[in-house]
Amino acid sequence: MSLSTYCVAAGADVHAETQTGDTSLTYACENGHTDVAKVLLERGAKLEHQSEGGRTPLMKAARAGHLCTVQFLINEGADVNQHTSTNDHSVLSLACAGGHLAVVEQLLRHGADPTHKLKVSPHSLSRH
Repeated sequence: MSLSTYCVAAGADVHAETQTGDTSLTYACENGHTDVAKVLLERGAKLEHQSEGGRTPLMKAARAGHLCTVQFLINEGADVNQHTSTNDHSVLSLACAGGHLAVVEQLLRHGADPTHKLKVSPHSLSRH
């Protein structure tokens, strides 16, 4: 039994959030720990939970390039066309920003919208 599984089985709160709204599921997906994500979802973690800025676990996994985690979340029913609340990034645009071609291809195979346009402000252009 992994430490994560043990903690969850012992009653750890799978809905606990950091100050930025991240949960254990968010961190598991962002770091490619598909096995931990599976345990957390089995224990009731929210698949479409949005942390600060509206990023979902699928968005975090896609941005980090974790193909297996992305596929797992899609199989669990994660929305491949979800958008952030701040700048309207999509799961696909985040995978593109990370340069993760395999993830981009996987998202497109599962219906991600390649025509979605980001909200752009003069300030966002100065950061790139």
